[in-house]
Amino acid sequence: SSDVCSSDLVKNHEDNIHVLYSMDQAYYCELFRDNARADVDEAFIEAVKKCMNDYVERDIEFKKYTIPVQEAIESFNKFGLTDKARLLKYRGDSRINMYELDGFIDYSFGYIAPSTGMIKNYEISLFGDGFLINFPSNASVHNLEEPEMRPKLFDQLHIASRWVHSLDIATLGALNDRIASGDMTYIILAQEAEMEKRIGDIAQRIAEDKDKKFVMIAGPSSSGKTTFSHRLSIQLMAMGLKPHPIGLDDFFVNRADMTPLPDGSLDFDNADFFIFEV
Repeated sequence: SSDVCSSDLVKNHEDNIHVLYSMDQAYYCELFRDNARADVDEAFIEAVKKCMNDYVERDIEFKKYTIPVQEAIESFNKFGLTDKARLLKYRGDSRINMYELDGFIDYSFGYIAPSTGMIKNYEISLFGDGFLINFPSNASVHNLEEPEMRPKLFDQLHIASRWVHSLDIATLGALNDRIASGDMTYIILAQEAEMEKRIGDIAQRIAEDKDKKFVMIAGPSSSGKTTFSHRLSIQLMAMGLKPHPIGLDDFFVNRADMTPLPDGSLDFDNADFFIFEV
């Protein structure tokens, strides 16, 4: 590898970058060192940028080849990518497509650029406890737009990430291990208990504010709004309140009476198109 990428800030066998979730077209990542979350600073960001820019300038080809799954597992363990090796244990196929870049291997279910020289437009910045890698949107590969930040969504994703790490089910491979060992019932019960506690906390906040008369619950179709409203109502009843949940489903009209969009489709997330006027 190049001198730039041999920096201890970037190329350390005990360091792993976890790509956790997307934020618009960007990806939120965190640095883990010795299996523990590590702080990220501007020096680290600059080192990663130099490494990535070096790969772009060298225009290295992504090599694709097919190998037995067991060989892929051994290679992932060699590189310290134990989460990927753990996942492949449950793969039904005997062979897998792999990609190699400068001696490093990985696999991908999507399209891969022919070479690193094509990946010139990106941005890395500190964010939260880690950093964001921002890429162009599918609409225009030449324009790099600022990702739309949703602080509340990010907070909830963060909470969920910490929770699954505490249960050692932060990856699909880990979850498969727990399912195979027969622990899934306990995980479901733990999730239900955690959710009930959070609903109880929300109910407590509502009960403490006597000026609150309406609580509105937003979310896309089939996201669980009605179910959540009833569970919240039970928690409020336990605190001596008398809630009256009103489900949006009660105001739906028959599909034949809905007003379609100009292209003929129905927008089930827009109340203006399918709810009776009151």
